[in-house]
Amino acid sequence: MTVAKAVGRTQAEHEADHQKMRESLKKASEQNREEEKVKSREDKKKIKGYEMVEEKAQETHVTSSGSSWIVMAIVGLVLGLMVFGWKRRRI
Repeated sequence: MTVAKAVGRTQAEHEADHQKMRESLKKASEQNREEEKVKSREDKKKIKGYEMVEEKAQETHVTSSGSSWIVMAIVGLVLGLMVFGWKRRRI
């Protein structure tokens, strides 16, 4: 109601306008589809581009580098100390 008063039209007029817009959009959409069908029939060219090739998945290996093991050990040690301190404080 307040929208109808603000716009100066009734709800029925508003809905009629929307129905007309929907019908015109539907006609335009159908026309575009027909044009695309005609274009696709005419353009039977081979598309240039990249060829899809399947690749084998690479195997993952566990890192045996010394520096990465040291970093993991330090992180484990820090976490262990945090858990130890948390348990000790609770007692």
